[in-house]
Amino acid sequence: MKAIILAGGGGTRLWPASRNKFPKQLRPVIGDRSMLRVTYDRLRRGFAPKDILVVTGAAMLGPARRDLPGLPARNLIADPYRKDSSNALAFALLHLFAREPDESFVMINSDAYVKNEREYIRMLKAVEKTIEANPNKMIFVGIPPRYPETGYGYIKMGAPAGSADREGRYSIRQFIRFVEKPDFKTAESYLASGDYLWNPSLFAGTVRHFLKEFKIHMPEHYAIYEKILPLIDRPGTANKIAALYEQLVSISIDFGLMEHMKEGLVLPATFDWMDIGHWRAVAEATESQSQVKTDGPIVNIDSVGNLVRQPKGKIVALIGVNDMVVVDTGDALLVCPKGRAQDVRRVVAEMKKDPRMKKYL
Repeated sequence: MKAIILAGGGGTRLWPASRNKFPKQLRPVIGDRSMLRVTYDRLRRGFAPKDILVVTGAAMLGPARRDLPGLPARNLIADPYRKDSSNALAFALLHLFAREPDESFVMINSDAYVKNEREYIRMLKAVEKTIEANPNKMIFVGIPPRYPETGYGYIKMGAPAGSADREGRYSIRQFIRFVEKPDFKTAESYLASGDYLWNPSLFAGTVRHFLKEFKIHMPEHYAIYEKILPLIDRPGTANKIAALYEQLVSISIDFGLMEHMKEGLVLPATFDWMDIGHWRAVAEATESQSQVKTDGPIVNIDSVGNLVRQPKGKIVALIGVNDMVVVDTGDALLVCPKGRAQDVRRVVAEMKKDPRMKKYL
């Protein structure tokens, strides 16, 4: 089984640390390694470098290559244009199909935090066994919800469908449907029912079957994929591939494909997971009550639960403020309550309207 890391997103909710030229996956958001490198190193616990593929934007190819010196050059795939996750995954699958059409794969985002990595790898191996027994079905890993989160999608599970291992550690359930980002009351009901899991966009299957699903549910996109396929790995075809790729309509994998799924199997995860999509998630993942990866001193007076990051040599003083995000990158400063961390993308959207702010994006 191959592991495909999607690493081409913009990461606007982690502005100002995440920028167009160096988005969050290339940044050391938690710890000293980039999020992409952390994801790659985690997978190396169970996958050889030849079995890991990374899809990133053309503009990020150089930094990604420097970040992953052990990854084979042909396994670092550059999207000609940023066209969202459906097209990024399809592009990777076209490369795999051209090389190993009967291969299986698991798709992994580059911006997730996983606490117990050993168990994570054991479960991916259970996923691989499930694919071997069910080559014509999609396999979804879901996260047991800890609270009624409205920023995640959900997977509804059906009846038990056996186990992915002899010991019965990894249960399998029938797949019912995906639900995108419910309101709070609905999320509460999902949590109470026990039939719903958070959707971490961690799914798997055979390359051949997934491309078939693209053909059924995204036929206009697939018509372009068919034209790209014979050009893969052929010298002198980069411009032709880029011209075809530019015609694709941007769409996420959730809206383009997953919401249309009718059949599949679900494995409830046995590892701790968190989407590092915004600053509140950074704080929660590091279990910090005051500061995360700061290079300068902090003075707290009657202040707790704040996330602070600042340039080396700068002091930050907090007086009577709680549960705030303070991120200073030298040329930009973000201050907001943790509870509104999702709204940072609105700041970026406003900045895009003013040409004078282009250099800060």
